[in-house]
Amino acid sequence: MMFNFIENLMMCVCVFCSVMVLISNNPIQSLLNLILVFGVSSIVFMILGVEFISYVIFIVYIGAIAVLFLFVIMLLNIKIVELRALYLRYVFVGFVIIVFFFFRIVVFFLFEFYNVRT
Repeated sequence: MMFNFIENLMMCVCVFCSVMVLISNNPIQSLLNLILVFGVSSIVFMILGVEFISYVIFIVYIGAIAVLFLFVIMLLNIKIVELRALYLRYVFVGFVIIVFFFFRIVVFFLFEFYNVRT
């Protein structure tokens, strides 16, 4: 019961950090949120009992790729650019995609999930 709560909490943190990766204007903050997403997903895999995948995510993604991205961003000295105009242009498309996936999850829990359990 406690592992289920911790697993759900970690998944909520992972989703929140994933949204912060997309929303953040600063590329360094976005990358640090991406590292947090990789770390939390590694913890979720550890809780589920898939230790090998958890270690691979931790070593490959956090240890190599994310740190490489961080050094490249810091070396390029990327200026922070306000992209609100581009962001507002795609809000409708994002909203349609969110509504589609929300209804897909609702349909899964209402029909398929209960049919599998009974």
